[in-house]
Amino acid sequence: ALMLNVFHWHIVDAQSFPFQSLVYPNLTKGAYHPHAVYNQTDIAELITYASDMGIRIVPEFDIPAHTASWGVGYPELTIKCPTVSGEQSRAARNFDQSMREKLIDKIALD
Repeated sequence: ALMLNVFHWHIVDAQSFPFQSLVYPNLTKGAYHPHAVYNQTDIAELITYASDMGIRIVPEFDIPAHTASWGVGYPELTIKCPTVSGEQSRAARNFDQSMREKLIDKIALD
């Protein structure tokens, strides 16, 4: 039997950004609650546990969609969608290569 030991971690979404970044600390302002955040210790423990169990973690940062929570701490990262109303109607601005490297690569390396 084939068994895939992969934890696809949809760690952030439009409604919440619970991942603590040392590079961009205001991103967690978009979490459901200040206490509902995976801090660096939580993340390290999860990675260690998964590694010990032979599980590969694949974190997902879904952009350009599902980024309304990013704009809570960094409004300049999102733009209001003109055809949708409500708080969740924000999407990431156009990400160029340098912005992707600045945001995603540094978040992933925290």
